[in-house]
Amino acid sequence: MPLIKITDLDKLATAITPYAHPRFTAFTRNDYGYLKITWRTFTGDETAEELAVPHDAYENLDSDAYAVVADMYATARRHSRDARYVKTLRPLAAQAAPIWAAWTQAEAAWNTAWEQRKTTPDDRWRAFVSTLVDAQDTALAAAKDWDYVAADIAEVDWDFLYSEHVPARAMELAGGSPDWDVDSRDAYHRTGWGGTTPMVGKVTDRIGEQHEHLTTIAGLTGDTPRHP
Repeated sequence: MPLIKITDLDKLATAITPYAHPRFTAFTRNDYGYLKITWRTFTGDETAEELAVPHDAYENLDSDAYAVVADMYATARRHSRDARYVKTLRPLAAQAAPIWAAWTQAEAAWNTAWEQRKTTPDDRWRAFVSTLVDAQDTALAAAKDWDYVAADIAEVDWDFLYSEHVPARAMELAGGSPDWDVDSRDAYHRTGWGGTTPMVGKVTDRIGEQHEHLTTIAGLTGDTPRHP
């Protein structure tokens, strides 16, 4: 926005009013003295027509006023895009919340089961292993469920790559958590080359590490190595 004298603000506002964006409310100044626009809230439903500079503005405004109007509509397009980003994420946030809760519950139960290896007596070892395997299987299933919805979230993040909202902030505004584990869009498309989706990959790697640890213990204690 250009630097405009205070005495020119009323004149400018009068000149551009017929061409102002519908969500424009007033001019103010930022801390550096530059013109700043205040807006009514954008919904993300604004049409292309609403976001386009009126066709007769160029003919009827002087260059300074037209520059303000053009910048106003460019800013409006950004605000509308950001609002549309949040709006698109909102149903996914509602869908993802219970799935993430199921994952965190499964992970906590898995962690608890794994810690039991330190205190389980020898005559309860097989029961411990059985409980651990059940917890691992539940965690893996929860991870698959999470990756399914996270892939949809990542797709939306990709569609709004140039939003001024970073993905975590957009998700927070949509009612979700900025701490949810959502990877890049490409990370959810690697399965076609024999890879795994992100959360499933992490869980699978950790299960493998636990199996290796138990096998090492069995070898060192003279027990027959068993993979859970």
